[in-house]
Amino acid sequence: MFPQPYEDEMLYSTMARYHIKSGNNSYKRTLIDLLGSNSKVATPDLPSNLNSINEHTISNLNPDYLITNHTLYPYYNPFIASASGEKVREYMSGNENHNVHMLSGITASGVKNTQFFRFCIKCYENDCHKFGEPYWRRVHQLPHVFICPIHSEPLKQSNVPFTHQPKKQKYYALSEINIGYAKDINISPNHWHYYDFLSRQSARLLWNESDIPTLGLARLRSFYQNRLNEKGFITLFSTIRFNKLLPNFISIFEENFLRNINCLIFKNSEDTWLHKILRKPRGSSHPLRHLLLLYFLGENVDAYGQMNTKNLKNEPFGSSPFPCLNQAAEHYHEDVVDDYNVTKCYETGKPVGTFTCSCGFVYSRRGPDKDYQDRFRIGRIKSFGDVWNKKLSHLHQQNLTITQIAKELGVDRGTIKKYLLKLEDACQQNQENLMEPSMDSEEYYKKRWMDHLATNSKLSRTELRKQLPSVYTWLYRHDKQWLFNNLPPKMKRGSNNQKRVDWTRRDEELSVLIDKEAELIKTKEGKLQRVTISRIGKQLGASSLLEKNLNHLPLCRDKLQNITESIEEFQMRRLKTNALELRNLSIEVSEWRLIRESGLKIPLASSLQEAILKEVRE
Repeated sequence: MFPQPYEDEMLYSTMARYHIKSGNNSYKRTLIDLLGSNSKVATPDLPSNLNSINEHTISNLNPDYLITNHTLYPYYNPFIASASGEKVREYMSGNENHNVHMLSGITASGVKNTQFFRFCIKCYENDCHKFGEPYWRRVHQLPHVFICPIHSEPLKQSNVPFTHQPKKQKYYALSEINIGYAKDINISPNHWHYYDFLSRQSARLLWNESDIPTLGLARLRSFYQNRLNEKGFITLFSTIRFNKLLPNFISIFEENFLRNINCLIFKNSEDTWLHKILRKPRGSSHPLRHLLLLYFLGENVDAYGQMNTKNLKNEPFGSSPFPCLNQAAEHYHEDVVDDYNVTKCYETGKPVGTFTCSCGFVYSRRGPDKDYQDRFRIGRIKSFGDVWNKKLSHLHQQNLTITQIAKELGVDRGTIKKYLLKLEDACQQNQENLMEPSMDSEEYYKKRWMDHLATNSKLSRTELRKQLPSVYTWLYRHDKQWLFNNLPPKMKRGSNNQKRVDWTRRDEELSVLIDKEAELIKTKEGKLQRVTISRIGKQLGASSLLEKNLNHLPLCRDKLQNITESIEEFQMRRLKTNALELRNLSIEVSEWRLIRESGLKIPLASSLQEAILKEVRE
């Protein structure tokens, strides 16, 4: 009979206890008993084929219960796209082989998974006393959880591999290992509060103590942006001030701490895991990185359960519609203005709102508004519009005084005088236009051009065209030959002996950066990357220079020839790195494992084959 899982016990641990109590001689027999096949593997964090346990054993443990209470799924679920989260749960329940680690975003996250099983010595002793045996607890296996959230004690690391298991079908029970060989996990006093936060918040995620709903990547982004807006990291146009955010974020954490957990970022970086979380979501990010962002914001996972999911909209003047402030309009003081935009004052950096009414009245003011009465404040009138001008003309015709008109229209006397003059000028111009001959005649444009040429005889062709563009364009379209015959001679371009680019200096500076960037690529944590011209150029922001102008950069050209890797050279480096990692994990370095871990395709080049044999012999 399948054992009843203990509180927070990993399903992997329960299956290990079943193997011991069943008396089976081989783990393949146990896999057949539980999963109906001896080709399955023992997966600690996100196991699949969970339907089979009910089908092949006498138990009332349905897959949903096991996934929620005895796997690490609840830890990852809030940060997976909603559709992907459902698929992961479906694939874990079903019997088909799917890469749930890929779908959940763990593989591509860049955060190293737990390497060896961990346990708390106090939990170990308490479980032995309470249940008669110890077991692997889920919370101790979460990535970078090195402190027991129950006892606030550093965990111990066993010699049982969590990933890269040498025997992939074996289940290791905690009761079977000699805890005397377990290693103490040493935590720097400077980093204790970071790890304590990660431990407690990771546990709350796993146990869902905050009743966190399905968040969705877009809602998460809106939540973070609202919090960042409160702290002044969002512009008037709802974009994130990364140039201000990154230095502030880095100042909160010790550099070595971020490096240890594969979350190091630099203040001048333009594409980091923090950008990925905060920009338009295109994929999942590791829960650990979300917890770091929460720490920076002064929040904890409880905020997810209470979060306001309204989309961020920075509204320094409140929401539309706004009142029309045109005293000449029938809808004066009514909320009818929907057309508005917000810009930034270059002198003060404060928001400036410009409001355009359908009556033609356009006004602006500097914000932000502090109270409701500010909605009726005008900073500057940009346009009075037709309704106001018609009302001005109507009042003038009634023989009202300038003071009376100004009071009626809500402006000063000087403004009334100014616009009455404009009205008179407009009337006079209309009368003159009726008396003047048509301006569409060819003689008119030719005469204007010749007058322009006579008064500006020293100007070049371009300068003449810029000063009278409408006439030039008309003549160009209707009599190009005449126009060209009446242009001044072309001016000879003066010789310019000055160098526009100091290629020698640029070559020297860039060649030094190439060396450093190549070394950074080779030593970067996470997935190995090939050293190529395009990758170096992209990182340095000099792709065009390195790909199109190497003939001007001899030092750079020589450097790149020496440090860039061919595909075979990269494969060789990847092979040696993977062999070293396997040895560090005390895993046998075999030919098939090296080929698989290094992503090599058969047939292999002879040099790679020789290198593999050499690593295996070592």
